[in-house]
Amino acid sequence: YKLVSVRPDWSDSSDLFGHVDLNQKFVPGAVIDFVKQAELNPTKPYFLCLDEMNLAPVEQYFAEFLSVLESRKKEGEEITSEALIDASVFKKHEATLFAELFDKEVEKSSSYGVADLTEDYAHYGKEYEVYERLKQEGLRIPKNLIVIGTVNMDETTHQFSRKVIDRAMTIEMNIAEGEQPFKDF
Repeated sequence: YKLVSVRPDWSDSSDLFGHVDLNQKFVPGAVIDFVKQAELNPTKPYFLCLDEMNLAPVEQYFAEFLSVLESRKKEGEEITSEALIDASVFKKHEATLFAELFDKEVEKSSSYGVADLTEDYAHYGKEYEVYERLKQEGLRIPKNLIVIGTVNMDETTHQFSRKVIDRAMTIEMNIAEGEQPFKDF
């Protein structure tokens, strides 16, 4: 389970999924490590909760995720989707991203810049498999990732568009005037 608090200043997906900084280094966003963990443990459910989703316009910071969500389809026993982060990012930034995502250093090679990881497959194990898949397919939505969002509807927050509501399952919790919810907890 991971709780990510949405910030009112989010205007794109870089805080969630990452971006390339001014030094041309890829900086992973708040959920990349969590999605990677879901990839490493495909039989275990991973719950990502975006808290106060409507503090910022959802359509701005979550647009890529919603589009990728629409691209999901079942192919045999697998559920596939378009990539949230393109494979070229993982190829181009392999030396730094592999180390950052898996807390392991990639050895430098004088001729190619990055050592061929296939030589050290036993050393890297499952992480190597996942990173190789990221380099081939990009970062996709794992089938064991469940995204939950909380919202408070009042005059200080942004309203959801029909596109967002159509792609969500909503549970509305209204409290009657004078009621004390959860007083026994």
